[in-house]
Amino acid sequence: MTRTLILPSPLLPRLAYVGLANALADRQRRRWAGEGAVDISTVPPSPSGPEQVLSAFRAAVASFAPDLVVTHSNAGRYAALAANGIPVVHIDAALPSASGDPTPLAPARLLGHLEGLADAQGNLPPWSRWWPDDAMAEVLPDVEALAALREGERGVPLAYFGASLGA
Repeated sequence: MTRTLILPSPLLPRLAYVGLANALADRQRRRWAGEGAVDISTVPPSPSGPEQVLSAFRAAVASFAPDLVVTHSNAGRYAALAANGIPVVHIDAALPSASGDPTPLAPARLLGHLEGLADAQGNLPPWSRWWPDDAMAEVLPDVEALAALREGERGVPLAYFGASLGA
């Protein structure tokens, strides 16, 4: 039996990963005659720093005991610290520093873009609002699916992206 845990982007709702989880579960059923399990880790709402996300990911790994960890987006930066030696597959994921130095949660160029999006209190809009509507329609052309995604999204403080992981 194979157990796969998805570590999601801290910016997206669980709904964004249900299709991936279903596809992985279907693949496991076909390959291993019905045996296997897939779960999606939870992320604290509006994390103020990487410690909260890392703690949630470590707890999910410990409780689910996966054989494989799959990361997406910003969650890739957490994989080495959270997976505890379990093999990791990165899907369109940011990677931690190869040197072992602290890893910024956003490269300088992205951080500059995000600074322009933050409100007066230093909060960012939900991820899908970082980009023009026509760009989002190219990524997710299903209007109802985009609406559902946006309904479940959460914003995070700009300070989250100014932090480093492993510092």
